[in-house]
Amino acid sequence: MSKIAIIGGGVAGLLAALELQKRDFHIDIFDQNFLQGNLGFGFLLMPNGVNALKEMGHWEAIKNWVTPAQKVITMNDAQEIKNITPVDNVFGISRTQFLQSLSKLIQSNVTYYQEYVGINDQRRLTYGGVPFPLEKYDWILGCDGSHSVVRKYLFPDAETIDAPTYEINGSYYDETFCAQNAGSLIKIIFDEPGIAVGFLPLKTGQVIYYIQLAKKKFPAPLRNADLAAFTKETLSSFQHPWIKNLVLNHIHTPYLWRGRILLGVDQYIVNNVVLMGDAAHIVLPFTSQGANMAIEDVLSFTTTHDIISNKNVVAMAHFNNRRDDCERIAFEGMEYAHLFATEPSDFMIEHVPLSFDQNS
Repeated sequence: MSKIAIIGGGVAGLLAALELQKRDFHIDIFDQNFLQGNLGFGFLLMPNGVNALKEMGHWEAIKNWVTPAQKVITMNDAQEIKNITPVDNVFGISRTQFLQSLSKLIQSNVTYYQEYVGINDQRRLTYGGVPFPLEKYDWILGCDGSHSVVRKYLFPDAETIDAPTYEINGSYYDETFCAQNAGSLIKIIFDEPGIAVGFLPLKTGQVIYYIQLAKKKFPAPLRNADLAAFTKETLSSFQHPWIKNLVLNHIHTPYLWRGRILLGVDQYIVNNVVLMGDAAHIVLPFTSQGANMAIEDVLSFTTTHDIISNKNVVAMAHFNNRRDDCERIAFEGMEYAHLFATEPSDFMIEHVPLSFDQNS
C-alpha cells in the first residue's frame, strides 16, 4: 500500500487524511496536539468551503453541528443597528465540533504519531531527533499552519511579516443569547477606527466572540502578556451591554490570532512535498476564508491527483487551480485591513467583508 505523511492535523490535515484513505493510501498523521490545539473558537463555513465539503462527501458528518447564518447585523456602541446584510449558504461551527465530528470517519489505514516534526540547522525535517524518513512516502503534505516547518524546509527564504491588524477570539456558553440571536452574525463597530467586536451565536449554546484590532491604534500585546487582562483593558471603555458582559464574565482563555502576510512562496508542491492551508497561503481573519481555502486545497489536490499520474504535472495543475483565488483573497484581506485601520466607522459599517465569495 502506498504511503502518505501528513504533518499537521487541523482542518486541512484531517480532510486530506479522509480523502486519501478513500484512495487506498496508508496515511501517517504527525501532530503533537492532534484534535487538541486552539479548540476554543469557531469559524464560518463560506459557500466555497460548504460546496467543497459537499463535493467530498463530508457535509453529512457535520451538518447537525452547523448553525446557518442568515444575516450580518452591524451596530454601534449605542446599540443602534446601522446595517443588515443578508447572506446565504454561510454556517457557523466550533472548531472542536468540526474536527471531532470528521475524525470519527478515520479508518484503520490511518496512524497517528503525536510527536513534533521539526527542522534542524541543516534545514532538514526531523522527527524524534532523527531525520524525517522522506523516502518512505509517496507524498508528504505540510498542513502545519502559518508557522509551517514544511514551508521552511521547502522555501528557506520565505518569510511571514506582521499585518496591520490582529484578532483576539474565544468562546463562552449562553443559551439564551444564542436563542435570541439565532441566524445572526453581529458586529459592533465603534466611533474610532481600528476596533470591532463580533459575536457568532451557535445553536449548541456556544457564543464565538472575536475582537478585531489595528496595531497602530491598539498595539498588539507581547507574546508572554496576560491576554485576558489586555482584552479586558482594551474593551473597558465601551458601553454596549454585550461588551460589558463579555468583559465582566467571559474572557478567560482568549486566543491571539496575529495577522500575518506570507512572502516568497511561488508554488505549492515541490517534488513530492505539498503545502496546504496556512502553510501555503496566509489570509487575514477578516476574509473568513482561512479554513475554507484549506478545504478547497484538499479538494483541488486530491481530484488533480486522481486524473494525473506525473507528480510535476500534478504540481503545476494544482498551483494553477488555487493561485488566482488565493492571491485575490489575500489581497482583499490586506486592503480591508488597511481601510479598517484608517477609515471612519461609517465607511466600515457599509463595507462587510463577509460578502467575499458569496457566489462561489
